[in-house]
Amino acid sequence: MGGGFLVVLVVLGGVREMLGRGSLGGDLHAFAPVPVGRRPGCTCSASSTGSCSRLLPPGAFILLGLGLAWRQARQAAAP
Repeated sequence: MGGGFLVVLVVLGGVREMLGRGSLGGDLHAFAPVPVGRRPGCTCSASSTGSCSRLLPPGAFILLGLGLAWRQARQAAAP
């Protein structure tokens, strides 16, 4: 059960990254040591690619809900 939950979290996170940033691991430089005088972290600005709302926690819940709705519709249509 824990393995299945892990798979769902990894897939959901990957889909969110692809929809929000357009790449997987595009912000891995954010985990590098931060030079003195610079603030760590990622920022969402108007010039960034993708939609930042997909990267925020509510975007994960919306994506999870859409996935569950798709699964229910697929099961209802199956003979």
